[in-house]
Order: sequence, then structure tokens, then C-alpha cells
Amino acid sequence: GKHAQSELYYVRALAALEKLTGPTNLEVVAVVENLGDLRLEQRRYSEARHLYRRALEVKRKLLRPGDVGLASTLLNLGTVYYLQGDDRKAEQVYQETLVLAEEALGRDHPEAAICLMSLATVYGARGNYRKAEPLYQQALAIWEKTLPANDARIALCLENLALLYASQGKHNQ
Repeated sequence: GKHAQSELYYVRALAALEKLTGPTNLEVVAVVENLGDLRLEQRRYSEARHLYRRALEVKRKLLRPGDVGLASTLLNLGTVYYLQGDDRKAEQVYQETLVLAEEALGRDHPEAAICLMSLATVYGARGNYRKAEPLYQQALAIWEKTLPANDARIALCLENLALLYASQGKHNQ
């Protein structure tokens, strides 16, 4: 919760690392992403978007295409787009992330379920319940199979499904 102090240390660390290694280094990218996370938490979305794009650009240069290391950056970028109300860009980024996660980790991996849930959230917010519901159900099935029963991700997915059904008047479901 000490955002000002965190920001100060991230900025100092970023300057020191860039001076030592140059701007296109994965250690620099890690600090850029952490600073992006801080900006996201502070609801400074434009700055977070810029930082995530910067990190993604470097990762795309340094990592091989399809490397799962791109997934977290893409998910964060998609979240920024979603929070800024740009559902189209969020959908595009989440779809790219889902393809990457499924190819790199498998369709039944918990990380793929995060991508499914994110994409379902975009569809649900748009009122496209037909597309959202199966994605939530698929994410839930993956998590129920791979996570402990009391994991918060399962509860969140169940809550999102309940909200989706309620918004459609399907109260029994």
C-alpha cells in the first residue's frame, strides 16, 4: 500500500538496470511490468498500458514466438484495455493470450483457464451471454480438476456464472 515508495524504488531500479544492461533486457522488462502493475493498481491506466506495451515489445524481440512468457504481459494489457472500456482491443489481446497459453501449456492448464475467464468477462460485459457462458464453464471445469476445492479462482468463476445467469433472468441456474 505504500505506492509512493514503491514507485520511487521501481523508477530507481529501472534507471540503474537500463544503465547497466540497456533497455532491451528481460530484467528491465520485469521492472517495467512491476511498475505497470503498480500503475494498474493506482488506476493510472494510460501509464500502465504504455508500460505493458513497452514490456511486450521487448519480450517479442527477445522471446521466441509462442513463448508462454508473453502471456502475463498480454493478460495485463488486455485488462487495461478492458478497464478503459476498449472491449474490442481487450477481446483481441485475450484471444491471442488464450491461443498462446493453450499451445504452450495445453487446453486444460490453469493458466489457460485465466485466459478463458478474462475473455468470458469481456463477452459478458457486452451482453454476449452465448459466448461468455461456455468459456466460464470451461474455465470452471479446468480449475475444479486442477485446483483445491477452496481455491478463490473457483469461487470467482462460480460468482461470475451466477451473475451471468441472473442478468439473463435464469435465477434457478
